[in-house]
Amino acid sequence: MLKTNRVKPNPDSFSELTNKETEYFQNVPAPATLFLLTKPDADCQTLERKYGYVVLGGNNLAKARFLFSFALRTFTKKNSAYTDWSFIEPFRHPFNAMVIADNYILKDSDLIKQNLLPFLKNFLPERLDHNAFQLTILTMEVPNLKQRYQDLSQQLKQTFPYPVHICIVKCNKDELHDRNILTNYFWLSSGYGFALFNKNGNVAKDTHVSLFSRFYPNQSTVVYDGPKAVPLVGQQAVSTMCNTLGGIFKGISSGKPKNIGYETYVCGERTNRLLS
Repeated sequence: MLKTNRVKPNPDSFSELTNKETEYFQNVPAPATLFLLTKPDADCQTLERKYGYVVLGGNNLAKARFLFSFALRTFTKKNSAYTDWSFIEPFRHPFNAMVIADNYILKDSDLIKQNLLPFLKNFLPERLDHNAFQLTILTMEVPNLKQRYQDLSQQLKQTFPYPVHICIVKCNKDELHDRNILTNYFWLSSGYGFALFNKNGNVAKDTHVSLFSRFYPNQSTVVYDGPKAVPLVGQQAVSTMCNTLGGIFKGISSGKPKNIGYETYVCGERTNRLLS
């Protein structure tokens, strides 16, 4: 298995994988684990479709090149090369959890129709036979949180052949600053956010979307120590992003007093492999 850019063979773990496959894959401790197995390619693909992890055999290592890559897509209001979320489809890969941090992605039904749903349709794995997908959305502007949760849950149920367990967490402007999407293996960032297209299907604002593999060594982000900006790169940047979003998630989902109406702030299943 490959974790934090290092190969860490674990014979006991491989034995457990073979003898207790379902139990093992449902309890993988590191969600960004890349499995390197001495199995035929067809068996590796079956495991990917079952559990949502990248599994490589000796003859299909080349398909993992995307895991060590970086891509940048630029959007302009005039003559944009991209008119919908189909640009994300080539990056579709096996994974089983996602965190979206965007203050406005659930602001209204038009944004959901033009952005969130097409993004998920083009990016989430086509199959996930033995694991439920975990989707957590951290956002600020979401009217009628409970109704939005119910509507979106129904839309996801109608769209995907596997269960998508969604949780929506309502943040305030001091808790959520940057717009990021994390999966087991990818990190997406956008300066403007992920409401890229307006209700007419046009680019809403000039911006760009960066797509980093979590194994790519040159990811970068900035955290703030008081007024001081501290740049971070590589795995430190990824870990910091996960810890920051996990801290927001856990603080809101566990720290609100019971008597203020819990569903004012959180709706859905309060678990995510990326934030545990």
